[in-house]
Amino acid sequence: MKHLSGFSISQISEVLGIAEGSVKANLFKSLKNLKKYLEDFNEVR
Repeated sequence: MKHLSGFSISQISEVLGIAEGSVKANLFKSLKNLKKYLEDFNEVR
């Protein structure tokens, strides 16, 4: 939502009904997982 639609942390928090800290933590974990996936994918190629 943040990167594709341009929502702010507070907007995402409101839509999902969770704390802003949880949104930030989830974004951090998601980006970390994506980075790992892309690194692994690049090694396979």
